[in-house]
Amino acid sequence: MSMGFKTQPTFSNETDRVSLLAFKKAVTHDPLGVLSSWNDSVHFCKWSGVTCGRQHQRITVLDLSSKSLAGPVSPYIGNLTFLRLIDLRNNSFQGEIPMEFGNLVRLRSDNHLGQKEPNDLRFLTSLTNSSNLRLLDIGDNHFGGVLTESSLSNLSTKLSVLHLGGNYISGSIPVGIGNLISLDFLSMGVNLFNGSIPTSIGRLQNLKELYMGVNNLSGPIPSSLSNISSLTKLNLQNNSLDGNIPSSFGNFKKILSLGLSYNNLSGAIPEQIVGLSLMTTLELSNNLFSGPLPIQLGNLKQLGILLVANNRLSEQIPISLGKCESLQILYLNGNLFKGSIPSSLSALKGIIELDLSHNKLSGQIPEYMGDLPFQYLNLSFNDLEGRLPQKGVFKNVTAFSVFGNKNLCGGIPQLGLPVCFNATSVKHDNSLPLKVILDLYEELMREFLED
Repeated sequence: MSMGFKTQPTFSNETDRVSLLAFKKAVTHDPLGVLSSWNDSVHFCKWSGVTCGRQHQRITVLDLSSKSLAGPVSPYIGNLTFLRLIDLRNNSFQGEIPMEFGNLVRLRSDNHLGQKEPNDLRFLTSLTNSSNLRLLDIGDNHFGGVLTESSLSNLSTKLSVLHLGGNYISGSIPVGIGNLISLDFLSMGVNLFNGSIPTSIGRLQNLKELYMGVNNLSGPIPSSLSNISSLTKLNLQNNSLDGNIPSSFGNFKKILSLGLSYNNLSGAIPEQIVGLSLMTTLELSNNLFSGPLPIQLGNLKQLGILLVANNRLSEQIPISLGKCESLQILYLNGNLFKGSIPSSLSALKGIIELDLSHNKLSGQIPEYMGDLPFQYLNLSFNDLEGRLPQKGVFKNVTAFSVFGNKNLCGGIPQLGLPVCFNATSVKHDNSLPLKVILDLYEELMREFLED
C-alpha cells in the first residue's frame, strides 16, 4: 500500500496525531486495550507507548513491544518524521513492512519491527536514505526474502551496527557488505544464507564482533577475514564450511571468543590461533580436525572454555593444558587421544566440566580428580583401569560416568564395580603357589557378589 504523495508533504504535530489514529485503525486485535488511550480526551504525546520531543511536540519514540497487537502495519507510520525509535516486537503484526518507512530519516537507534509471517527486505532500499543512521536492528523477527546488493547500497557508510540475525533471510551474502566500512558490529546469524563468505568481508577493518553462525554457508573460510585485526568475537558455527583454518588467524591479537564448531573444517589446528593470549573461549567441536592438540595451548592463560570434541585429534593430551589455569569447561571427547590422563590437570582448580569420553586413554584415574570442583565429569569408553577414587565428584553417582572402562574396581557401592584386590595384603612367602592366591581372590569375589 502506498499513500501516493506526489510532492513532499508538510508534516506537523497534527500530522503525527492523525497518523497514529490511522495506525490504530489498522490494528485488528488489541486484547490488552493498549490503544484505548489513543483518543481526543488527552494529548497524543500522553498516549500509551508514545514519547514526544519537548521543543516541537513531535513523536520521537513509538514503543508498543509485547502488547499482543495484531493486524497490518499502517503506512501512515511513515509520516512520523521525527521518529528516532520504533519497537513493535513480540506482537502479531503481519503483511509487508511499508515502503513509507523510508521517510523515517531520523531513526538512529534500535529499529525493532516484529513480524509473525515471513516478510521481505524491500523496505531496506528506502529505510536507510539517511546519512545519520548509525544503528539498524531488525534481528530476531520473522523477515524472509533475499538481502540484495541494492538493499545494501542505500545503507549509510556511517552505520556502526547492523543486526539481521534470527530471521529467515536467504540467498548469498552480497559482496557489497564490504562497503559498510564503519561497522563495528555485524550479526547475520540464524538465517538461511548460503554460498560462500565473500572475501570483501575483509574490508570491514573496524569490526569488533562478527556473527554468521547457524546458516548454510559453505566453502573455505576466506583468508581476508584475518585483515580484521580489531575482531574480539567471531562466530561461524553451524554451517558447512570446509578447508583449513587460515594460519593468518594469528592476526586476531584482540580476539576473545572464536567459534567454528559444527562445520566440515579439517587439517591441523594451527599453532597460531592457540597463541592468542587474550582468548577466553575456543570452540572447534564437530569438525574433521586431525593431529595433536598444539602444546601452545598453554599460552592461553585467560581461556575459560575449550571445546574440541568429536574430531580426529590424536596423540597424548598435552601436559601444557595444566597452564590454562582459568579453564572451567574442557571437552576433548570423541577423539583418538591415547596415553594417561596428565597429572598437570591437577592445576585446573576452577574446572567444573570435563569430558574425556570416547577416546583411547589408559592407565589409572588420578586421585587428584577427587579434589577438583567438578559438577560434571565423563571418563566413559576409554581403557582406564585400577582403583576408582571415592572422594569429591566420585561420591555423586549422577555427576560422573566411567561406563565402558572394563578394568576399573572399587568406587562407591552404587557403581557395582568389583572389589580391588591388593595382593600385598595377602600374607604369604615367595613359595606360595599362584593357584592358592587366585583361589583366595575368587572366594573374595564370590563373597562380595553374595552380599
